[in-house]
Amino acid sequence: MKYAVKHDDRLDCLAQGVKYFTDSLSISAQEQINLRKREEWNDILEQFLDDPQGSANHLVLGMDVNQRQQARTKTSNKEAPNWV
Repeated sequence: MKYAVKHDDRLDCLAQGVKYFTDSLSISAQEQINLRKREEWNDILEQFLDDPQGSANHLVLGMDVNQRQQARTKTSNKEAPNWV
C-alpha cells in the first residue's frame, strides 16, 4: 500500500508481546471475589467451632474478616471468670 505504516510488522509483534504479558500477569476479578468469599466462610466456620457465642455476636454486628480477627485477639487473652 502506498500510505501504509513503515515497519508495521514490528508494531504488531510489540502489541502481541504486550497482550501476552498483560494476560499472563492479570488476575481475574471474579477469582479474587471467590477467594475472599471462601476465606470469609472458612473463618466463620472456624470461629463458630471455637466460640459459637462470639461468632454469633460478630455476625450480628456485621463484622468483616479483619474486624473479627482483631476482636478475637483482643478477647482471646482474657480468661473466663471462675466463680468456684
